[in-house]
Amino acid sequence: MALASRRDVQALYQFADQYGVPRRIALALVRQESGGNPRAISPAGAIGYTQLMPGTARGLGVNPRDPIDNLRGGMKYLGHLISSFGGNIRNALAAYNAGPGAVTRYGGIPPYKETRNYVRSIMGMAGPGQQGPVSVNRLAAANLMNSSTPIGAVNPRLQAALDLSAPSELTQSILGRLGGMAGHAAEAASAPIPLPLTPSPGGGGQGPFRLPGMPPIQAVGQGGRLGRVSVASGANRAGVGLAPDIVQFARSVAGTFGSPLKITTGTNHNQYVLGTRRQSAHWTGEAADIAARGARLTRMGQAALIAAGMPREQALKQRGGLFNVGGYQVIFNSNEGGNHYNHLHIGIRGHG
Repeated sequence: MALASRRDVQALYQFADQYGVPRRIALALVRQESGGNPRAISPAGAIGYTQLMPGTARGLGVNPRDPIDNLRGGMKYLGHLISSFGGNIRNALAAYNAGPGAVTRYGGIPPYKETRNYVRSIMGMAGPGQQGPVSVNRLAAANLMNSSTPIGAVNPRLQAALDLSAPSELTQSILGRLGGMAGHAAEAASAPIPLPLTPSPGGGGQGPFRLPGMPPIQAVGQGGRLGRVSVASGANRAGVGLAPDIVQFARSVAGTFGSPLKITTGTNHNQYVLGTRRQSAHWTGEAADIAARGARLTRMGQAALIAAGMPREQALKQRGGLFNVGGYQVIFNSNEGGNHYNHLHIGIRGHG
């Protein structure tokens, strides 16, 4: 059995049917996210079977620590994404992992290694019968659209697609598809696929378990290992968490630095880069700040440069500045882009 109890399996299938999620996709997502552990908590603070962030859970109107409510919230959100992307399961899964904004921006699965592996793993577990698009379930869409808690509250990046008072092109496209499509997205097969669990030393977004044969999460750059990262209360705006990529990079910085780190500012930041009208990477969840000063900040900045891929000898000579290394941006002990003498800024280049 893939979940903690037969009751939970039945609840998962019930919510999958209700919100138009194929059952095998629903089961595979729970396996990928938490390994079937209802008490799983990721370093970024994602909770339970479907690894909901607290803000996302509030937007969905569920208690993420209650296993049944967690399953309801996860299926509700995934069902919305399936409808939003016209029944394209792969794009919906990518949006669940990396955010719908990233999928929209790239016109499909974004070029993030973690997200591509995530989609590939879930589709592989679901089996060949789930490789194509599914028809949008009109009843499930009604369940989503008529919810007392608007799905748009989950993530402001979705608000434009759900603002029916001023429909965007995406909204009109979604409504057009919903009006012309019938059918049911629920998978006919009802038997859960057996899941042998093995401990995962890395944990990460998959919770404390991983599937046998799945590679452990790797550190980026030359960090060598992943460390522990926590997120301060209030660091993120409600419903908008940090991108998996930036959490992964922060963990690599912590591993290189040699001690746990706390993200003090994530998405709860200025919307625009100082002095411009360019949207901040913080605002889209693709940058984070870690408070530190003096020698500690310098050492932390050097660790970030090493984790991003700068040769160690070269990184240890740096005392501050703005650096673009590989796919990452690192700022410390600098006034570039604002005062960076009291925190380390890490960001994903080109994502925000």
